[in-house]
Amino acid sequence: MATAGIPRIEISCLPEDIENNPNIITQNLNMIVLSFLENVKKIRYLHNSYLLDHIIKLKVRPHDDSKINNIVIEPHTFAMVNFKVGYAYGNPIKYSQTKELDDNSIRILSICDNDVYSRSIDSQVARWVYSTGIGYYFINPNGEMSDNKSPYDLFCIESDRCSKVYSSMVGHQPLFDIIVSQKEDKKIVDNKLENITIYIVEIYTKTHYYKYNMESGKMIPDIMQSIKRPENYHYLPLVEKTCNDSAIGIVELVNSMQNALDYITSNNLDNIGDIVNTILVYKNVNLGKDAVEQGTNHRTMMANGAIILNTRDPNLPADVSTIVNKLDLNDIQAVYDNLKQEMYDIAGVPLASSSVSSGGDTGSARSLGNGWENAYNILLAEINSFLVADRKLLERKISIIKSSVAFSKNFSIDKNDIAIKYNPNITDNMLTKSQSYVNFITNHMPPKMALAKSQLSNDPESEGKEIDDYIQRSQVQQDITNNGGGGMDNNKTG
Repeated sequence: MATAGIPRIEISCLPEDIENNPNIITQNLNMIVLSFLENVKKIRYLHNSYLLDHIIKLKVRPHDDSKINNIVIEPHTFAMVNFKVGYAYGNPIKYSQTKELDDNSIRILSICDNDVYSRSIDSQVARWVYSTGIGYYFINPNGEMSDNKSPYDLFCIESDRCSKVYSSMVGHQPLFDIIVSQKEDKKIVDNKLENITIYIVEIYTKTHYYKYNMESGKMIPDIMQSIKRPENYHYLPLVEKTCNDSAIGIVELVNSMQNALDYITSNNLDNIGDIVNTILVYKNVNLGKDAVEQGTNHRTMMANGAIILNTRDPNLPADVSTIVNKLDLNDIQAVYDNLKQEMYDIAGVPLASSSVSSGGDTGSARSLGNGWENAYNILLAEINSFLVADRKLLERKISIIKSSVAFSKNFSIDKNDIAIKYNPNITDNMLTKSQSYVNFITNHMPPKMALAKSQLSNDPESEGKEIDDYIQRSQVQQDITNNGGGGMDNNKTG
């Protein structure tokens, strides 16, 4: 594909058109599935690259008789994706109320999420987002009636198995979701047994579920099943998550530089091997009539540990010497280091080493410190994109919980009453941040503002309020003590 990112699949209609005329799906399904399969090629390539299936594996040195062909895979994209997943989701996402309500809504939400292993699913989806540019949650009611079981099912569906279909009209509203499975089969064609691929296409609209069979080559949809979805739940089950508007993941962003690093390291080892091996130069030696015979004779002499020198012209004495080249890797190493630093900066991952810490005032420490600041700033932009999907997922959770007999009476808040908080690790430069916080507080800055300015908290609003409440309680207790509020003090006074 010429452009970066995963392109959307679009058809020319509106959501209400789909509900009024389901035949629109059948009419466009061939094009939709072909577009989906085209996207799958790119998604699988990117995900496989993340899983260390790099182009360097195809490296071959042509016309090289030494048989030295080093293939080195440097797992930078693998490490960067895993770092980003841990940085954004290592600490669980928190839900907090934005207004004072005396109910158990947040606790109920936590019970439901824990039951479906929501924290693990967040990480799975994020791994697809960062590696391929796009990830998918699947959420649907399950009819569970127990007050300690989640009334919804929540899964991560692999990005190469599903997609959303959008309207090409203004607004690009989502129309329906597709999940594609495939199986291999055999079929007799012209009296010959041929292998074919059967695509099982599941379609979810807001009101119906459809199941189609499509055969490779023909790609003519054959509807197998049509079921009406619950009338009180009109949401599409797939929630699409990206870290930017173009659905560009880390692997696609830095893949060319990753391939260059693999190439540099592999070729450097080849060059070292070439230099370590003795290079012989034959002077006035007849090794054979052609290159094949000369090569054979050379290998035979080397294998037997003896070299035969001969010449037909006594005025041209035969000789054998060696060529020694000095391998200077300084310039190559500079290119390597620049590429590596650039790809980590672009991805928003601090480039640390065992010899560098984030403390002190050395150039390396300052560089790493700036790397953490860059990582945090890039993550904040990504979180803004994540929150679009997170709020859609929260909306579906709340709708299902409120439809559940077990939870509906104790769940009263709406999605707009809940704040979603990410908790990335911000403990770098803790001493500097703490000193900044103390200076702000000393100058009578409110705690929540001081926490935000010093970057000492991911949730300065609620944590600042806790500090305020603690100070007020402490002050009240101090006043009681100073005024002789305790029973023992009153007896002494009397």
